Amino acid sequence: PENNVISGEIDAVDEVIEAFAKKGIGTQKLSVSHAFHSPLMDPILNEFEAFASSLSYDRPRIPIVSNRTGKIVETALFDAAYWRDHLRNAVEFADGMETLAGEELHALIEIGPAANLLGMGRRCQPDLDVAWIPSLRKGRDDWETLMTSLAEMYLLGWKIDWKGFDAAWTTHGVSLPNYPFEGHHCWFDEGKSTSSFGGTRGPKLHPLLGSRIPTALQGSLLETRFSADSPKYLQDHVVQGSVVVPGAAYVEQCLAAANVIFGDGTHAIENLSIQQAMFLPPESHRVVQVAASPESNGRSMVETFSVPGDTENPNTRWNLHISAQIVHQEAIDTPPHQAINLAAVAEGFIDRKSHEEFYDLMAARGLRYGPHFQVLGKMERTPSEAIAPIQLADSVLKELDKYILHPVLGDALFQTFGGVVPLEESGEYSPYTYMPVGVRQIRVHRPVGANESGQLPPLFAYAIRTSDDHSPSPESVQANVFLVDADGTPIVELIGASVARVGRPIGGAEVEDIHDWLYKIEWRETPLPTAAAAESGDADAAISSKLSGHFLVLADESGFAQQVANSIKEAGGRATLVRPGETFKLSDNDSAPHLMRPTASEDFAKLLGDAFGAEAPTCQGMIHCWGLDVDQPEGDDVPWSNFRDLTCASAIRLIQQASRFAFKQPPPIWFVTRNAQPVANGAPRVGQTPLWGIGRVAALEHPELKCRLVDLDGN
Repeated sequence: PENNVISGEIDAVDEVIEAFAKKGIGTQKLSVSHAFHSPLMDPILNEFEAFASSLSYDRPRIPIVSNRTGKIVETALFDAAYWRDHLRNAVEFADGMETLAGEELHALIEIGPAANLLGMGRRCQPDLDVAWIPSLRKGRDDWETLMTSLAEMYLLGWKIDWKGFDAAWTTHGVSLPNYPFEGHHCWFDEGKSTSSFGGTRGPKLHPLLGSRIPTALQGSLLETRFSADSPKYLQDHVVQGSVVVPGAAYVEQCLAAANVIFGDGTHAIENLSIQQAMFLPPESHRVVQVAASPESNGRSMVETFSVPGDTENPNTRWNLHISAQIVHQEAIDTPPHQAINLAAVAEGFIDRKSHEEFYDLMAARGLRYGPHFQVLGKMERTPSEAIAPIQLADSVLKELDKYILHPVLGDALFQTFGGVVPLEESGEYSPYTYMPVGVRQIRVHRPVGANESGQLPPLFAYAIRTSDDHSPSPESVQANVFLVDADGTPIVELIGASVARVGRPIGGAEVEDIHDWLYKIEWRETPLPTAAAAESGDADAAISSKLSGHFLVLADESGFAQQVANSIKEAGGRATLVRPGETFKLSDNDSAPHLMRPTASEDFAKLLGDAFGAEAPTCQGMIHCWGLDVDQPEGDDVPWSNFRDLTCASAIRLIQQASRFAFKQPPPIWFVTRNAQPVANGAPRVGQTPLWGIGRVAALEHPELKCRLVDLDGN
């Protein structure tokens, strides 16, 4: 066995510990009420045996492994003498596990208030292929543990006495639906007990860390979920139109991880490097994992990763967002920074911005802070220093005790960088956006919370630029940033913090996606291609005033297809209109539309063969306009079948029959929609958008049909 328990007098045990320490053997003191299994039990053995003799004993009805011998007890009684021997002498736990390993077992269940023996058993028999099932776990909800263990036993094939299980409650059976469930995603909240691996995880340790999850690697792994509205304050941290996890959230993750690894204390962070921003799209989430290496000399490496929450590919690459080193408070080798003379700094102020002015400046640069993050009361600056009073929303004030450095409060320090970026030659603030990229050292000397009256005591964010480049809008800026009290005493220190210039200066059209900072969307009116352009190869289509041949037009009710047919006829061509109906019916002439069932393949085959007759091989094009009759669905209860037939179903039948028909030259197919594609800030008409998916696939699988997609505006 890897572990042995030594029990006896304190002096003797201490002597053994000292001898082991000299040989490099580690020890751990156990918190117990008595020194069981040692000579210290001798004074009570007779009294204990006398009490044990008052009980009645039966022979075991199932095989039992004795902790005293490590063997199966088959005939001997567990009498008073046995329990006297058990109290006084050594426990042969490893031998007992060896005996169990030789039996044909499927599971080992520990009955007790914690899962201590399961852990010891695994260390004794690491290769034993059984299920290790606890009844209770320390620090875990009792019912959650019991239900999880019961579920595991059921999945392993145990026959569960469900009537006995339900005997304590009034229950009734519920019949499951006899139809497939709809595939709606219903995400678990952060506090649920399942991890991305499908296994169980421990209790929630911190709002930004989530829970510890099992890992085969050395160190610790914690997992949580972030979304655009969870934690709720994240929705107010918007960069260029996207919700982005603030850099201060990673700082808090590292500080909280330090408490998990080292225990509670005023630990530090060193060499925090922000590798990649974490974007949180609406109506989705990301699985976030924080990995910490084993402690070494009071230090541990921490990294934060994430993947989309809806990914089903186990090979999906995890994005690395930050890396940092957390440092135990005893291993910090730098003294706290001296107090800041706020009055002396105020004497050099050259610019002042009110609360509204400052956040208007930030919004113009794409940093749209919502109410939670508008925490700077004003911004006052010298050429290289800045001071801003802190004001927190009540909702944040109530959450301070859940965090070491609340991300909103930490972000206030990064926002103060706006006051130390060198001014332009005109005296204006830099037109560029700056984002945090790293901090050399972070220390939190004491927690921040409300005073006895429930109010935030006077706090100030103070920053002093340390970089040498004083030219306007430099590529990067370095500074030391502090959270100080009214006396200037540092509460939080960000030493060697860095921000980098990103994107373009303000003044151009707004870019809504941070990924597109290097681009600008501009719509330009372009003349339609002419026949000459098509002949020269400058265009693959042309507008001509003369047409010949026959066109098939699947007509809408709004009249657009009729206008197309009229234009074709005016240009010298022939157009056949077809409307959706409940039966197949051909009209006698082109002035009246044909009728056909949108989802009937045989109707499409008849249409191509019968309606065109001998002219069918000379068909010049097919124009699908049925989708124009599909309105925007209102509400979640509108069934898909209401608009499926006029879009996807009919489009697929048309493509299938056109690809099978004996055309001399396959005619092109146009799919026409209205507002199915988002332009600028417009919302697409989702009922028609599936046609674009079908058309794009058809263009790849049937290039001979030259499928085209045309989206009209609302006029």
